[in-house]
Formats: sequence, C-alpha cells, structure tokens
Amino acid sequence: MNSNFQIISGNEEASSGFTNCKKVASWNGYYCNNEDLTMMTWESLDADKRTRLVTPIEIIGMNLTTRNVINTFMDH
Repeated sequence: MNSNFQIISGNEEASSGFTNCKKVASWNGYYCNNEDLTMMTWESLDADKRTRLVTPIEIIGMNLTTRNVINTFMDH
C-alpha cells in the first residue's frame, strides 16, 4: 500500500470520476492512489461559530461526475 492514498465512499457516483481506485467491499468504500483527490477542511472564524451553522453544503466536482453533501454532527 502507498502512504499517499484516500478512502472514498462506496457508491459508484463517488468513484466514477477517478482512476486508480479499487473497491473494498468490507469497507463499503474505495481505496484510491490518485493525486487528484484531496481532503478539504474549513473552520469559521466568526464569533458565533458555535451557535450558527452553515450546513448542509453541496460540493460538486469540476468533472461533474462527483457530488458530496456535507452535514453537521450533533455535539451533545
């Protein structure tokens, strides 16, 4: 295994836009060695960041074959 990899969702929509991905049924996901994949994170710098939410956020890939809806977890 390569140390530079990504694990992505196990649905065809998530994997169809990328090459060099292998489905791993026991993970319900894909193991990918692909430099076009990355992890995106962000954090609000606003004073009310713990009381105001900006989700859900829909991310659509530039190749228009991938889509991800990011939601917020409950923190209680």
